Amino acid sequence: MSQIKIEFVTATIEMAKASTCSKRHAALVVRGNRVIGAGINIMKTHPGTGRRASYHAEFSALRRLKRDPSKPLEMPAKGAILYSFRNGFDKRSRPCSDCIQLAKEKGIKMIVFSYGSRDPEDWNTDMDFVFSERL
Repeated sequence: MSQIKIEFVTATIEMAKASTCSKRHAALVVRGNRVIGAGINIMKTHPGTGRRASYHAEFSALRRLKRDPSKPLEMPAKGAILYSFRNGFDKRSRPCSDCIQLAKEKGIKMIVFSYGSRDPEDWNTDMDFVFSERL
């Protein structure tokens, strides 16, 4: 857990407040000490079916990666960490299998997320419910 930075955990939880979904979720892609991708979950309407569905925060963050202009051919997320958190009482934020697959394809080395419910007042100072998975 030494690579996990509480400031990125806190920033992701705070960023999730901007989501208009009932389960407010955000994701940050961090390489070194720099945020190279960010996203929140939003509801979108499928153009063909008209059905509304959640556009996942992780998917959004991984699709908006900033490239290093000095290394145009390098995968920008290679070796990066994906932080994925919810804001609100329900803290379960493990990415879905599709988002995990996309993270692997983008070169993410670790996903940091929460799993379980916890009093929101205690969350920002409590790392006990922060989990990580190496990819």
